[in-house]
Amino acid sequence: MNKASSTCCAVCLVTDRLSMGMLGAYGNTWVDTPCFDTLAFQSCVFDQAILASPTLHGFYDSAWLGGQAGNSDSHNQPLPELLAEAGLETILVTDEADVVAHPVAETFGQIVVVDSAHESPHNGAIENTCLGRFFATASAQISDIEVPTVIWLHTRGMAAPWDAPLEMRGRYAAEEDPEPPTWREVPHGEINSQSDPDELLGVMQAYAGQVALWDTCLGVLSDAISDNPILHKALFSVMSSRGFPLGEHGRIGSGLQGDDEDELYSELLNVPWLCRIPGQATAVRCRSLLQPVDLYALLKRWSGGKSVGALGPEFDLTSEGHAQEFILTQAKSGEWALRTPAWLLRSDATGEVHKELYLKPDDRWEVNNVADCCREVVEQLVHIYDEAIHGNQVSPLNEVLLYGIT
Repeated sequence: MNKASSTCCAVCLVTDRLSMGMLGAYGNTWVDTPCFDTLAFQSCVFDQAILASPTLHGFYDSAWLGGQAGNSDSHNQPLPELLAEAGLETILVTDEADVVAHPVAETFGQIVVVDSAHESPHNGAIENTCLGRFFATASAQISDIEVPTVIWLHTRGMAAPWDAPLEMRGRYAAEEDPEPPTWREVPHGEINSQSDPDELLGVMQAYAGQVALWDTCLGVLSDAISDNPILHKALFSVMSSRGFPLGEHGRIGSGLQGDDEDELYSELLNVPWLCRIPGQATAVRCRSLLQPVDLYALLKRWSGGKSVGALGPEFDLTSEGHAQEFILTQAKSGEWALRTPAWLLRSDATGEVHKELYLKPDDRWEVNNVADCCREVVEQLVHIYDEAIHGNQVSPLNEVLLYGIT
């Protein structure tokens, strides 16, 4: 085993169901997220982190195995083993049973499971909420680190009961609004023209309260990192493993059927990710297309004491540069989405009946379907999909697919 330097330490926080559109650093002006926004000012913020799989298992196939989502048979070395060979201790802290069940989880040197089955008081203190309990455990683990360590923190986040103090929901209710709801069950369903707008407003207020709670807890975690001298030069990554639809395309959460894999829109797939690395530029934004697999590559280089390259407008992950031209996302239902820097193409399971095309990054939440007036673009993207799905080499994309129609 190599002797690791304390400069190779890392803290990786993954929060499930945290939506990019609710964070100030990503343009939200409605919900207060001062802790996340402060951290963003100290970091590089990735604008185009796209999931290749809408499932937790797929996320960790990429982030822990460095392979294609859904491929647990990747020939890459599991990340915890790679880190251990670099002389680093590895700790996994989670409140999610599915994360513990992933085959790579058992390769961590230590696993701390936080009980998430408790029921907090109806309007209790922050420390009694699901998020409060998780972050308290995570902060305690961070405070106890005395040797070079990579600690991976995964919380159910907004997939856990929405038990933020009701006062936090009340912050987002105007004087003329109905009282925010008091339920704590994670909402799932569909909305249409017949839906009561006050019900959707209540869901938005409740979700905003959860995000505010998460942000407060993030501040506690950040303080714990700052208070531990061995982590002063640690890499700090904050990422979401999935977003949470809030009615953008007629669905709340995972819909009525409890499965949102066939709704491959940006509210689910485009997740927040920032990375604070000592010595890197701060308060910068990256426009490159990225996936969870890039976190695997980043930590591999970081733990090996190698330069991670510039984290800036064009993410330079390796000495050869990082040039990812498209990301393919597939659902078990057969639906798929193909994203390039300039376009998002969605297709139904048949691949023949229904396709939607959106201009990126301008049409952030896929409002204006331009498939009918850009049929040549659709055809080109379908061809790329066909080549990629059959394992063929995809030729470099042309300027229209990279930069749009000018």
